Amino acid sequence: MTKEELNRLIKIEKNLDLDSIKIDDIPIWRILRFSFRLNYLKRKTEFRNKTTKNKIKVIDVITNYLKSKRQFKKIKKLKIENIVFAFPRLTRISKMEYIDRFTDPLIEQTLIGESFVVFQKTLSGKKLEPRHNSNKVVYIDSIDIETFFTVPFQMVRLYVKHQKKIKNLFNLLKKEFDLGKKDLFSFYLKLSVFFVKKEKYKKKIKSLGAKRIFIVSREIYTSAIVAAKSLDVSVYELQHGITLEKTVLYSGIYNSVVDPDYFLAFGERSKGEFFALPNDKIINLGFPYIDYLKKRIKIDKKSINKSVLIASSPNITSEIFLITEKLAKNIKNFTFVIRLHPQEGIKEKEMKIIDNNDNIIIDEGTIDSFINILNYNIIIGDKSTVLYEGLALGKNVIKLNCENFDNEPKEDNFLYANSFQELVNHIKNCNHKKNKNDRTYSKFDSSKLEKTFKK
Repeated sequence: MTKEELNRLIKIEKNLDLDSIKIDDIPIWRILRFSFRLNYLKRKTEFRNKTTKNKIKVIDVITNYLKSKRQFKKIKKLKIENIVFAFPRLTRISKMEYIDRFTDPLIEQTLIGESFVVFQKTLSGKKLEPRHNSNKVVYIDSIDIETFFTVPFQMVRLYVKHQKKIKNLFNLLKKEFDLGKKDLFSFYLKLSVFFVKKEKYKKKIKSLGAKRIFIVSREIYTSAIVAAKSLDVSVYELQHGITLEKTVLYSGIYNSVVDPDYFLAFGERSKGEFFALPNDKIINLGFPYIDYLKKRIKIDKKSINKSVLIASSPNITSEIFLITEKLAKNIKNFTFVIRLHPQEGIKEKEMKIIDNNDNIIIDEGTIDSFINILNYNIIIGDKSTVLYEGLALGKNVIKLNCENFDNEPKEDNFLYANSFQELVNHIKNCNHKKNKNDRTYSKFDSSKLEKTFKK
């Protein structure tokens, strides 16, 4: 259902030519698209996306703001070649350390490490410490807080100067969707936040004399992308999940103003079409986090126990719980651990399934998935990144092609369950011989990135 509705959305967006409506040469639909798609899919399907929210005291907000201002002041007169906009969701790799699994290993294993600063966004103000590379981290709380107070003035400016364009976009969408005054207000709010942050990031990037910025997720840092491009600073986006089909985040039309100059991909399977980018923008870099972990953690590829890891995601929550319940009743001597996506929520009906089955456990992902996978020999799922991480670590990975899941068997390293009984048999008798040539994660090669620095 989610796939059909997403395809419908993408088709409508293209037919309405929404990207043609621009302010300062910026297609404003791109600023609104992700949240609009999410809200639509939540209403129309079982899509379970949630936003991380933490309660934070006013005194902590003030403390974070002042710390952020001090950090920016400290680097104000420095010249730094690389600004790394880290992923907000940090990974705990031990009791003593948090890292950004995407940017920190890249910094350590490339020339980026010679001159860099990390701009760290937090999840609802919550800081996870101690953080790796802490002496190079600048928290961007001050930008977020100052934006909050500046936005009302920007909304007025947008209304005075660009209300015709914004209303035009709104009216086009209203022909296809049930929209009201709250939606129009939301458009003004989101656009105002974008334009305020764009100017703030532009000043920071220019002041530091940066040659490149690295971002994780263009949706989070669209304002930084546009700011950097206005200064002819190269923009690199790091892949942060396996994407092999149309997605809410990426699918659409490439635009040179809001999309990155380069996309650092995990492997050969990551094609430009999946990220709405021309193929010449894709660099098959590999995933440096794998090498980073191998140096620090002993990987036991022969670990076997009576537990099965089942990877879920927001668009298949209900289906995953139903098939897990069926497995739990059929194979009672196994424990089935459902690993939720960080942005996935569950409802009362799923909680009842857990309460009624002693051999079903929820893993909310407090430990990094790569490390967590080491505890299992069998991993099951649909299209989750966890499945591909399992392959990279030599695990038996079963793709579901039954019980409302659709994964046509291919000549690859996955086992396929084409019926429920076949799934049961795979779990009971898993001894799968895998091909060595898996193209999901290529061998990390820093030279592929570093040669672009000379351009």
